Formats: sequence, structure tokens, C-alpha cells
Amino acid sequence: MEKNDDSAETEKESTPVLRLSDDLIAVIRELVQLSLLTGTNIVDHMRAVQVEILDGSVVPTDNYVVEYNKYVEKLAQEAEEMQAAMQEAQATDVPLN
Repeated sequence: MEKNDDSAETEKESTPVLRLSDDLIAVIRELVQLSLLTGTNIVDHMRAVQVEILDGSVVPTDNYVVEYNKYVEKLAQEAEEMQAAMQEAQATDVPLN
């Protein structure tokens, strides 16, 4: 079924124009950094992002931000534990398993 030019313009006019919020841009920046630091695929991180529309902008949901912060805290704690284990192994010259 063919669409005429008028119906295509009507559909385009009714589609809302949305912008990425500064908060969502910051999340994307952090996900790129996290992906580089951990050697993980950015696509997996991006698929986990949850967004909503607020005042014409696409923003991360509050629930996503809370869960993301928990994940980052867990990673930071694991990194500290690994660093402490490495320092202890170096101090005692015991090889890590």
C-alpha cells in the first residue's frame, strides 16, 4: 500500500522530538568509561539502561540510577580487595592463585 506525501508529513509532524538529558549523557559517558576499565562490551551496559520521558527529554529512571550506583560501589569494593591482596602478596612474596 502506497503512502502519499501528505500522510508522511502528517506522521512526521505528530512524532515528538526528544532530546537526551544531561543526566542521560552523563550515564552514557560513565558506561563508556566502565566498559573500557572492565574490558566489557558497551552494548551489554547500554541494554541495561532504563529511561523515561520527562519534559521532552529522555532521562534515566531513578531505579536505574540507584541500581547502577550499587553496581559501581560493588566494583569499587572488589577492586580495593584485589589491590589489598596484591599488596599483601608482594609484601610476603607469596604468589597469587
